Amino acid sequence: MPRPSQFQSQRSDADRLNSTQEVDQNHLITCLVKTILNLSINKSIIKRSDISHIALKGDSRLYNRLMPEVVDALHEIYGYQLIDVEGKGQKAMILCSTLETNTLDELNESYRKKYTFLFIILGYIFMKNGAVPESLMWDFLETIGIEEQQEHRFFGDPKKMFETFVKQAYVTRTKQSVEGMSEESIFLSWGVRANHEVSKRAVLDSICKLMNRKPTDFKTQYIETQGEANNSVKELIEAAIKVRNNAYCPYSNFPVGAALRISTGEIVTGCNVENGTFGPSVCAERTAVCKAISEGHREFTAVAVAAYQENEFTAPCGTCRQTLAEFSAKDIPIYLVKPAPVRVMITSLFKLLPHAFSPTFLNNK
Repeated sequence: MPRPSQFQSQRSDADRLNSTQEVDQNHLITCLVKTILNLSINKSIIKRSDISHIALKGDSRLYNRLMPEVVDALHEIYGYQLIDVEGKGQKAMILCSTLETNTLDELNESYRKKYTFLFIILGYIFMKNGAVPESLMWDFLETIGIEEQQEHRFFGDPKKMFETFVKQAYVTRTKQSVEGMSEESIFLSWGVRANHEVSKRAVLDSICKLMNRKPTDFKTQYIETQGEANNSVKELIEAAIKVRNNAYCPYSNFPVGAALRISTGEIVTGCNVENGTFGPSVCAERTAVCKAISEGHREFTAVAVAAYQENEFTAPCGTCRQTLAEFSAKDIPIYLVKPAPVRVMITSLFKLLPHAFSPTFLNNK
């Protein structure tokens, strides 16, 4: 039987081992943080394989175990958020600032040139409802004296600067088919970094100031800015995702969840309920509407619809759009949601159903 001194010796060895392991782990976390900061010094997209190779000699098990603490350190110490992005067949990410950005006037001349040009590009895309052919963007820039292949007296090389924005994930290029054209066109939209670091409200305010217009003159863009940094929108989206799990859809296997924000601020939810004879089946949106009406509510201020399709967002059907219009005297935002990971497209009722039939049409004169 071991003597007390042997127990003490064994415990001392275990304490030293635990202490050494803790020091090693802290060292590895520091290495990971430094590696990520160094790789993103030019705001480039970072490959997970590069992080693991440089900081951990390729040990993916250590990577998965340590990354939660690395993410916390980046956020709490440096004010950064690590965001996953689509890579070319590889897992990739970018480092986005969570700190309030400076105004253009507070930047030095070099940064002011860069971000003024970025603001012009993002503003044009935003005012064109979020996606625009690249050729049209250059046509627009030419109207204000910025030519693709010509040095600009203030911005320098616009083509080179634009390609940098693409590499930094401020702007995303995608191929899309256009009706009447045999070849796919290149479309531009806001990139992941722009969505995290650039305020759509600030963009809209700047454009309105230049045009001497009110933000409410641009309905779609104004509605989208109202959802920015708004916890109530996040709450609405989460409610739609949660109720989707209750869907009864044994025939289509296509669960849908809907959440309505009513005028009092409360949320009412519904899911799709199918029937073997198909006719009595009810969409999630109308389930939520009927539930809200039965509880005495008559006005809705926002809607979220959660469903999953690989290549498309799922919008309310025509019947559901007309049902929502019955109880919406003014345009309301509609958030089309893909769960896991959560992706959101923002549209509006009047955009989905322009010139809707209104109960006022039936008023007796």
